[in-house]
Amino acid sequence: WQSGEYRPQVRPVATIARAVEHAVYDYRRERFQLDQILLHGIAGALVFLLLQRWLRSRVAGVLGGALFVAHPGASQSVLYLGGLSEILSTIFFLGCLLALPVPGESGPPGRAPAYGTRAVWIAVLSALSMLSKEIGFVLPVVVGLMMLDPRFDRGERKRLYTAVAVGAAFA
Repeated sequence: WQSGEYRPQVRPVATIARAVEHAVYDYRRERFQLDQILLHGIAGALVFLLLQRWLRSRVAGVLGGALFVAHPGASQSVLYLGGLSEILSTIFFLGCLLALPVPGESGPPGRAPAYGTRAVWIAVLSALSMLSKEIGFVLPVVVGLMMLDPRFDRGERKRLYTAVAVGAAFA
């Protein structure tokens, strides 16, 4: 593990994950590829779920997920050309977006939405994304723009802004 590979003060999640990989794989770099393939597959599955949820189309989800998995820009982490921090930040970023409510969707009838649980997930995933790679700090802007949708009520908007702000403050 080269000392300049990661900046622990900027990317602590990736630094910890890389240290665990090195300890488990006894510093043999060729063994890391399996982890990268699994993480890349998880990110592709999250893209599929996100597109299927937002566009309400399984076909769009499959096409988007497949494009993400096959695209050379996204698959470089599998080939170990990119860093672990990119794929970790992507997974946490997409997970945070997946935790956001869909505007106008109230859930099953007679059941109140789990605002507290959703807010905790959003705060944790946004913090992990920001602590994996600096690009995660774009997440508050993305969530803020998404919450401008007039179908969100003011209380829900405030809870989600607060959750992302807590995640950013922690990071």
